[in-house]
Amino acid sequence: MLDAIEYKRGPKGYDPLPLLYALVAMQLEKIQNIVKLVDRLKSDPVFRYNCGFNVLGSVPSTSTFSRFLNLISKSEALEEDFKQLILIKVSKVFFHPRLNEIW
Repeated sequence: MLDAIEYKRGPKGYDPLPLLYALVAMQLEKIQNIVKLVDRLKSDPVFRYNCGFNVLGSVPSTSTFSRFLNLISKSEALEEDFKQLILIKVSKVFFHPRLNEIW
């Protein structure tokens, strides 16, 4: 699902994985909206690098993030991946050896 779409003409676009990382970082850093996310990516090279973008390169526009959000919101693959991650996390919490000592 996150494979880069290749076009014969026009700009090549951004790798989808850093876009996804930036959206996750947006939630973790409590960044309120896409405009503020783009501003942070532009002004903070460490944040940009941690999201997977080139430190000296350009950052995606708000329109790019909007199109990407639209694309992934239509995908059931990410929803299934999310459910699997939750199940893994829940199983680690409930079946952690130290937790069993407490109960």
